[in-house]
Amino acid sequence: MAPPPAAAPDDEVDVSDGTPSTADALAADPSSDAPEATPSSDAPATERPPAAPPEQWLVLSVLHDDLCKACAAADVDEVTALLERVEAEAKGKLNLNLQSMNTGETPLVAACDGGSLDVVQLLIDYGAEPNKAHSKDGMTALHSAAGFNRVSIVKYLLAKGAKFDKADGDGQTPAQVAASFGHQEVVDVFELAETEKGMETLKVESLAGYEEDKQRRTLAERAKKEALELKNSAAQREEARQRREAQFAAQMDAHRASVNERRLSGYALGVGAPSVA
Repeated sequence: MAPPPAAAPDDEVDVSDGTPSTADALAADPSSDAPEATPSSDAPATERPPAAPPEQWLVLSVLHDDLCKACAAADVDEVTALLERVEAEAKGKLNLNLQSMNTGETPLVAACDGGSLDVVQLLIDYGAEPNKAHSKDGMTALHSAAGFNRVSIVKYLLAKGAKFDKADGDGQTPAQVAASFGHQEVVDVFELAETEKGMETLKVESLAGYEEDKQRRTLAERAKKEALELKNSAAQREEARQRREAQFAAQMDAHRASVNERRLSGYALGVGAPSVA
């Protein structure tokens, strides 16, 4: 009988089943005491993109979680402010398709939970991907919108390319999720989207409404900005008035003090009487 084949050395073990190699473990934990793997001279060098500085990564992570919370709360103003901050921290390389480290959801999935079409539209304008799934249950933004009976959001997501036949972690499509909750109007929207003509109808209706909503948001933001400028202007005028009054009062006090001082000097010399003003 032939002897069994010798086992391969540790650095040649096949790890295709997902078991990390020593080199992978070191890459994940540079502080490990394991010996550093020496790459083969035949192996081609692999360039890795430079990682973000730890401080910047931490700031972006915290802001990303805050953004998910604001999206779930349907707070348009807070979402807008956080998007601007995240974009500034990321130096223009904004990625809204990352999942939250705490909840596993993307900002777009959180926005569909919250139910604000304005927030959903804002995120997609900033580059959010409609088909990016929740990291824990596989639900997309369309699953969430269908489950919460957000008809207008479902229509908008479909118009923006969301896949209505994509299954979640339980194997359910958004239409099946809507049906399980009895949201018949959403189910009807999915049935309409199954035909080419129906999808074109949805796109025309949804995107036309989107332009109207966008114009409405623009006008509302402009009105808010003008109101803030007027408020600031009124506050500045009031502050200037109070400053003038204080300066005038200080001048009058100085004048009275000077007059009293002269009168007291005259009284000391036997001329007149002191003032008690």
